[in-house]
Amino acid sequence: MTYIEFLDKITEDLREDFSTILPERYRKAEIGNREVQKLQGRSYFGLTFRPEGAVAEASLDLKPLYESFMDGRPYPALLRELEQELLKLSNRMPSPDPDLFNSYDRLKHHLMIQLIPRKGNEEILETLPHRDMEDLCVVYRFDLGCLGCPDSSILITSSLLEGYGVTPEQLHADALKYAPLLHPASFRRLRDILLERSGAEIPEEEGAPDIFVATVENGYSGAAVLLYPGFLDYAAGRLKDRFYILPSSIHELLFIEDKDDIRPEFLKEMVHSINEAHVAPEDRLSDCVYHYTRSDGLLKAV
Repeated sequence: MTYIEFLDKITEDLREDFSTILPERYRKAEIGNREVQKLQGRSYFGLTFRPEGAVAEASLDLKPLYESFMDGRPYPALLRELEQELLKLSNRMPSPDPDLFNSYDRLKHHLMIQLIPRKGNEEILETLPHRDMEDLCVVYRFDLGCLGCPDSSILITSSLLEGYGVTPEQLHADALKYAPLLHPASFRRLRDILLERSGAEIPEEEGAPDIFVATVENGYSGAAVLLYPGFLDYAAGRLKDRFYILPSSIHELLFIEDKDDIRPEFLKEMVHSINEAHVAPEDRLSDCVYHYTRSDGLLKAV
């Protein structure tokens, strides 16, 4: 049995069980399968699930379940396990006022920005409103955290935006206005964070550059602070007007004071090696290093 055949079978069996033997409140759930487009090369063909009244659907990659089946695990046990997972998921998914999703003017207050690499996302970027920024791209999401779904969001596609009658330019302007209010920036010295986590103070080396960690307060997609109005100038005020930016991940950045003895080539090698060894592929942002000088107000890859 191929994965697609397995997916088709389990989809049909789930539809049958949800419409007959499961509690009545679950019987109008929408269950299907299709290719699920994800950023960072994480697209897959999987199961889709939308409980009655939910405004968004959940998607699940069933390849691990399929591999378990091929290794000899009984199919009925897999089906029951998946049903229980979907029931729990159904109970966690809120059913907010549907008018919220009919009104861009209301939804714009839940806009967030995400910074992603262009490389590896070329195909899906063709379907999204986005802006280029060196080797990176800016995309936009509606955050569902306000609806009781932490770390959940809806990626805004061009077709979704057209349905609201909103231009990409208006979306960008609104995102710059509301995203910093929804997810405020965090800019803290690395040594202070390490002290907080370990309880052991790190000796400060004379002449060592200042290093700050930039993200948002909940840490999710925190590299977006690069777009926040005034943020780079604020950082320049803390880092003596010029600094390097090292992309730790799509969730956080390192800001390092520019000193004469710092070699950009060394920083680039360090970013590349850390990405390869310690950052999950779906969280990688770039192997580039960026430089900012307050006097010219330009962010450039080096």
